[in-house]
Amino acid sequence: MPSVLSPARAGAGALFGSLARLLGARPLHPAGIGFAATLTVEDAALPGTRLFGKPAVWDARVRFSRGFGLPEPLPEILSMAVKVPDAYGAGRDHDILLTATGRWPVARHVFVPGRSHLERFYSSVLPFRAGDATVVFGATPHGPVPAVEGDLDELAAAAAGDRLAFALLAAPPLAPWRTIAWLEVGARLSDDEEAALAFNSDHTGGGIAPTGAVNRIRGGAYAAAARGRA
Repeated sequence: MPSVLSPARAGAGALFGSLARLLGARPLHPAGIGFAATLTVEDAALPGTRLFGKPAVWDARVRFSRGFGLPEPLPEILSMAVKVPDAYGAGRDHDILLTATGRWPVARHVFVPGRSHLERFYSSVLPFRAGDATVVFGATPHGPVPAVEGDLDELAAAAAGDRLAFALLAAPPLAPWRTIAWLEVGARLSDDEEAALAFNSDHTGGGIAPTGAVNRIRGGAYAAAARGRA
């Protein structure tokens, strides 16, 4: 398997790196908005992990994005990506990449287009090893949805009013979800700060690691895309 995966990872990296250099931007999820955030873990939600193994409060960043950059109000593949900077030491971030999907087993692995980030359920789609368990990560909006037209404007308005929050979830692939942390979204990042954010499913540690062939391949694509637009 490693002999097959290495060329596939390299090929995905070459493709997405070339696209990033050509476009001078993210090849996927080009339209987005970023915020500072606080990630609060209230108990030992995922034993054997540094991030979710005991109560803690973490500084975080979150970026909400539209998959193909289609103009609003067209439906899009909506995503959110959470970063815990320096989670495992200087420059060793932890990233959680989530996309709008169905909520239930099987459906949580299928993308669901939408018009509003605040009306969608999110999952990591692919599994991760967390301590002794294999889980899919997820998130769901928490609190009222503001009556503001426009997806990204809606997010900015909710954050400005201290009303943008998400429950962060985890579940074994066929089991129910449970809350593992709360994400409170704060001040909006500047355009330059948002553009500088780079996420990768390989950015894990502390007892959490991506599993499976697709996860290994896509990590190379994210890394090459980040280098291509640097």
